[in-house]
Amino acid sequence: MRRARRTLAFAVWLDDQLSAADRAYVRQHHTGAALLYDIDPAVGLDLDDFEALAQWADTLTEPTAPTGAVR
Repeated sequence: MRRARRTLAFAVWLDDQLSAADRAYVRQHHTGAALLYDIDPAVGLDLDDFEALAQWADTLTEPTAPTGAVR
């Protein structure tokens, strides 16, 4: 279970139909860093999108493990 919590420390949601309800859901249910990223459905993911995702990922830091946690 600790592994699952650690995995969910960061979330990326890629979608071509993000809505206010999606953003509210993430705010309500996810306490870690989250990126909701709108994809142009006519184009799909392109190099600019991957660069933006990489830039966002570069801003993240490793979450601190609770004392005694197994890494």
